[in-house]
Amino acid sequence: MTSFKNKTILITGGTDGIGASSAILLSKLGARVIIIGRSEVKAKAIIDQSIQTKNEGRVEALNADFSLMNNVKQTASEIASLTAKIDIILHAVGILITRAEYTSEGIEKDL
Repeated sequence: MTSFKNKTILITGGTDGIGASSAILLSKLGARVIIIGRSEVKAKAIIDQSIQTKNEGRVEALNADFSLMNNVKQTASEIASLTAKIDIILHAVGILITRAEYTSEGIEKDL
């Protein structure tokens, strides 16, 4: 199996589903994984699960709601302060909306 030692991987939607599973697997393979999600509770659970499995890598978390542009900009700054290089970006974030909804910034959420 491939080693991801010395690799930094950023996962959006890393607190649930495919994103969370990928975070655990990639940390097992030695990667430094930075997950981004809206729930601090879910993020902590993924970090705890990673620690319990005694991974060679580690999981870190940032909390953000990417439907808000201010959160996107703030998270970009936080990522830049955490690491100088991202080797892999895995986008696993998504929502299903059946009717038009708008953010507090007036942006349609399903765009």
